[in-house]
Amino acid sequence: MNGQVQEPRFHPIPTLISWGIVILSLGFGLLAHMVFSPLMRVEHPERALLLIINRELELRDAVKARPSWEQRFFEIYDGISNEEDTNRQLIQWQEELAVFSKEPTAHIHLAILEGEIGRLEDLRQRLAGWEKEGGGLLSLFRILVGAAYLDTPFPFPFGNRRWVQPLIHELLPPGELRSRLLNRLEEREILSGPPEEKDPPERGGRIGRIWFMTVVDLFLTACFLWAFWRILRGRSQAWRSGTALIPPPWSGWTSLTVLVRGAAIACLISFLGFFIPVDQYPGGELVFYTLFYFPLLLLPFRYLLKPHGLNFTQTFGLTLPKGGVRRLLIVTFAGMGFELIGNIALDIGANFAEAGYHWGESFDADLVWGSTAYVAAGMAANVLMAPFFEEFIFRGLLFGTLRRRFSWVPTAIISAGVFSILHGYGILGFSTVFLSGVVWAWTYEKSGSLLPGMFAHAVNNLFYSLGLLLLLR
Repeated sequence: MNGQVQEPRFHPIPTLISWGIVILSLGFGLLAHMVFSPLMRVEHPERALLLIINRELELRDAVKARPSWEQRFFEIYDGISNEEDTNRQLIQWQEELAVFSKEPTAHIHLAILEGEIGRLEDLRQRLAGWEKEGGGLLSLFRILVGAAYLDTPFPFPFGNRRWVQPLIHELLPPGELRSRLLNRLEEREILSGPPEEKDPPERGGRIGRIWFMTVVDLFLTACFLWAFWRILRGRSQAWRSGTALIPPPWSGWTSLTVLVRGAAIACLISFLGFFIPVDQYPGGELVFYTLFYFPLLLLPFRYLLKPHGLNFTQTFGLTLPKGGVRRLLIVTFAGMGFELIGNIALDIGANFAEAGYHWGESFDADLVWGSTAYVAAGMAANVLMAPFFEEFIFRGLLFGTLRRRFSWVPTAIISAGVFSILHGYGILGFSTVFLSGVVWAWTYEKSGSLLPGMFAHAVNNLFYSLGLLLLLR
């Protein structure tokens, strides 16, 4: 039947224009990634990073207040990233923000953070720089921070210090950093007058949230081990449960043309997003994502599937035969296990190289600060829409098309590379997404279905979203 199907013919002019749009869009995206700071992606970066630092310090104190066995458990469970590594990363982020931001509070929070983690020599040099600049808010906090952490003399008599605490409450946003500065000043007996209202503690309740995520993580780890054991005991061909056509019956050139044309339309829709305030409405981004991905569904169906009498479920293994669910779960959990092992190795390498993720690449203001409607829309976009569309495009179409010409390994590398580049992350983020792309290509090849990759992709995004909701919201 496939030999009787006449491949569609495309006019070269629209195809060349589409190539131009895609290349220009990719070039602009890469240039923006190299030139502009990731902080430009974040709405109110000062507020966002302060929230991250406050939560980290709160959780440390909360863990220290737990029984010794619980402290030991968290120390072992989170043993890859020790406190020193986290401190170094927090300082790097706050230093970057102090350079990027025009808010003097970014410099003040950096000084308080240096004092709290014991980088007193760096703090002393920073305050000396403030003294040379002279005047303004930094000059005032040079006195306060120096008195709190460096035991420098406080130039006001005790009876004239009633202004200190109200002024700090007025000038610094609430949170752990402000509370710790006030506590230090209180220990130095610099504060006078009746105690002001303290920032409400939020530490204890989040330990329960961490335990929830830890239990789920351990359950998934048990599922990974079960899947590895079953795969080691079985034959590789026994785990194919889907009906995906790998490679697909259409020609590589036809598929590439369809992908480029669909991507060009998606790029134009994305460009319109700069002028349409889609984020002002809870469902705006969902509508935008649907419009963005729609040409990448419509064109393949019109020019690739329909001429061959195929549909999405048949072509990409989206339905399972009887008894196929167990085999699909085995491949899914095995793939997620490979991801876990690879991510642990990446984290170890990143800590050794003193590198890490950039918080601005994954911070989602809607999930952290948005209303319930915004949270629901964000979860739907992250957990439902992104896994479905991205797996269909990058594994179903791109990987499947390249599979006509190349063996599994180079095909997985190329498709995962494109998948990673389009996320626009730094080196470690790129490596993590690349690893996921390779693993999900393996699950597609192994199972004959996009469902394992979609499920694993959804679980990854769900954990990311829950982390923001449970730890930062």
